[in-house]
Amino acid sequence: MDGFFAFFTQFREYVDGLGIPAWLEMPLIALGVAIAVDLLFYFVLKPVERRLQKTSNRWDDVLVASFRAPFRAWIWMMAVATVVLFIGAHFEAPWVSQYMPTVIELLSLTLFGWLGWRFISRIEPRMVNPPANSNVKPLEKTTMDALTKVFGAVLVTVVGLWGLKILGISLSGVLAFGGFGGLMAGFAARDLLANFFGGMVVHVDRPFKVGDWVRSPDREIEGVVEDIGWRLTRIRTFPGPPLYVPNAIFSRIVVENPSRMISRRIWETIRVRYEDVQHIDPIVDAIRQMLQDMDDIDHDESITVCFNGISDYSLDIMVYAFTEEIDWQRFHDIKHRVLLGVRDIVYDQGAELALPLSKLHMATPVAVERPQGYDAPDSSDNEQNEPDDGQDESDDEQDAEAHTRQDASGSNEKHAGSSKRSTANRSSATRSSATRSGATRSNTRRSTRGARQGPSDDDASSNSTQDAEDA
Repeated sequence: MDGFFAFFTQFREYVDGLGIPAWLEMPLIALGVAIAVDLLFYFVLKPVERRLQKTSNRWDDVLVASFRAPFRAWIWMMAVATVVLFIGAHFEAPWVSQYMPTVIELLSLTLFGWLGWRFISRIEPRMVNPPANSNVKPLEKTTMDALTKVFGAVLVTVVGLWGLKILGISLSGVLAFGGFGGLMAGFAARDLLANFFGGMVVHVDRPFKVGDWVRSPDREIEGVVEDIGWRLTRIRTFPGPPLYVPNAIFSRIVVENPSRMISRRIWETIRVRYEDVQHIDPIVDAIRQMLQDMDDIDHDESITVCFNGISDYSLDIMVYAFTEEIDWQRFHDIKHRVLLGVRDIVYDQGAELALPLSKLHMATPVAVERPQGYDAPDSSDNEQNEPDDGQDESDDEQDAEAHTRQDASGSNEKHAGSSKRSTANRSSATRSSATRSGATRSNTRRSTRGARQGPSDDDASSNSTQDAEDA
């Protein structure tokens, strides 16, 4: 201390030697001291904080990091307040000395609240994720989030009441008014309070936490929990959009948490044909052995494979087992392999999977009558000999055209000396005759195809009459 006062005296004499006015000496000294202390704490606390981060303690580095910035701000606040007090005293401003202590107390209280808030926000991730060399058990993020909100609310309340006391406001009157106002606010904000206490119940009971997959059979709620707030819980649905659920709803609905399952269930029904009833026992034994040999199946749980039902068109085999894997994607990969293995077992045993088919058994035999003179051709002959409609029409046209040429040439040889008009008339008649002849042949071929398809007797007689008239 003697050395500090000696240094301060020498510094004062040095300032006096500079010719600075006396009323500026103390403000300048206060600013100089603030600069020196700020630099000292900056170069000292920063290395200390880095060293404390390597320790196994979760509190020490957080406390130093939370304390450093508010303390440096407090040093500069005191330096500025000292400068303002000396300047106000020099210029004879009584209001400065009257209100400055209150301002200093309020600013100091604000910095204290800032320090507490920094500590609360920094300690939360450290409690959830402790240092690697620490042996302490980490806390759940949902629990720590609830504690952080509670301590933050307490800190804000304490700082607010203390600030009112500094301002000279009676706390008893504030509390009395707060009781009456709280009653009125309770009636006016019932839903808000219900959501608040619903959030507290969620934090205390912990039916789910941030990151859990939840769903409700009572409401269309399903997704991953992203945040549990004072009033709302944000759930990210699987299609993508977020779902904001008021906390009061969770006290009235059933919530399922699939993230906390210890195993997943495979429950399938394998359907085999009635004709394969003699293969049921080998199939059941082979499927049971396959499940017992799989490493992904939980052998501590029940493995059931049995013939348990006869349905309308199949013999039902139940496959019931559990997997150790609870991840949704990997579970379906395991289920995929199990079902393919069951399929291979059914086929290897000489059986087949049943299809929803029905067989109709007639009480009396059913006879199918065929037209008289109908010879059922072989399927191979039908495919080879039956022409298509396009080919028939083409053959009809070629036959009619050839017949027309033949008739025209014969007519020209017999009546070479006839006049042009008679020749034209005969040619026209010849073409008409050829056309009718071609049509007769075309009808004959169509009737032949119709006979192959089994036409009725009335249709056959009608075609014959028409052919006779055309001829």
